[in-house]
Amino acid sequence: MRAFVFTASGHRNLWDELILAQEVRLLARAFPGIECVCATYDPASMLVSDVRTIGYFPHAIRRHPWKNILIFLRTLVETARADLVIFGGGGLVYDNEPGQSFRSLRLQWLLRVMVAKFLRKPVFWCAVWVYVSPEHRETLCSLFHGTRVSVRDEASQQTLREIGIEADLLPDPVHLYEPLARSDSKSRFVGIALRGGYAADDESLLAGLVAWLRERGFEPVLISHSFHGEDRVSNDHLSYRAIANRLGVTITVSMQESLEWYPRLHSMIAMRLHANILSFVHALPFVGVSYSTKTDALLDRYNHAYRVCADDTSPEEIFTVFDRLESSHEEARLALMRDSDTMRTNLSHTLERFLTNGLEETARRRYQ
Repeated sequence: MRAFVFTASGHRNLWDELILAQEVRLLARAFPGIECVCATYDPASMLVSDVRTIGYFPHAIRRHPWKNILIFLRTLVETARADLVIFGGGGLVYDNEPGQSFRSLRLQWLLRVMVAKFLRKPVFWCAVWVYVSPEHRETLCSLFHGTRVSVRDEASQQTLREIGIEADLLPDPVHLYEPLARSDSKSRFVGIALRGGYAADDESLLAGLVAWLRERGFEPVLISHSFHGEDRVSNDHLSYRAIANRLGVTITVSMQESLEWYPRLHSMIAMRLHANILSFVHALPFVGVSYSTKTDALLDRYNHAYRVCADDTSPEEIFTVFDRLESSHEEARLALMRDSDTMRTNLSHTLERFLTNGLEETARRRYQ
């Protein structure tokens, strides 16, 4: 059996690589012996190695036209050989990123979907995030019609329902991640994972957090989640490296180092969506700093009491919530351990059913 998997892999974003790694492991459990082929912009970015890879078409097509033609032909061959084609999870369909053309993005995904449909392959959208303004929503029908769809939040589910597409609601695949160790309650390291441009003044906020934590005997560590080579605004390491150096704070320099820090932390101040998720799966007590509807939805799903809003937050607000978290730290850690184990087990079973039921339904249609 073969699966052809398309995620946003290849940009050195920790969350995209974790999504791909968890999906590959889930496929291996659900379908023993399955062969996975994964599309990626850069194989060196991936956190999973026991798969075959293929580049994305199109990519830098004007500079590398012949390379793109070869990748397109190989995409056709791999799609024809696949027993199922998976898109996602994560944020694949959106029109709210500066510098990103929604029309171009939609056409790229439409090409992949149409190739799979033409070759009569079952298509699965796996726990994706859909953020599209009302004027673009009707254009989504061609992407999702005739496919099996699951989304990771109720807003995405409602967006698709408005255009007649029903979608299952599934948590982000990173909730399947099984850490080698849980958080260290005796540690004095506190992780900080901000996203540049969403606080009123990043440098003042970070300087205030660092000074306050050190006064209380903690040592802050900046945990980078994006090392994007093209989007310098999203690249946490580039955004915060100079500030970290001025403050004398450790900042992680690779995805692997960031992952290795999580079990060493006492607690976390998390703005990045997947910093919240990784704190959750590590049973790491955390203050969630919400900057968008997707982080609001995630913290609501957790019923998380320790949270602030990035739009109007100040260091003092975070201090207040952090102190409240510290007063019940062990209780919070045990609750996270219980809840993350439950979600991992439930999500594993639900995703397996989503895929197997979809394959069975496709087989029935073919023989009717």
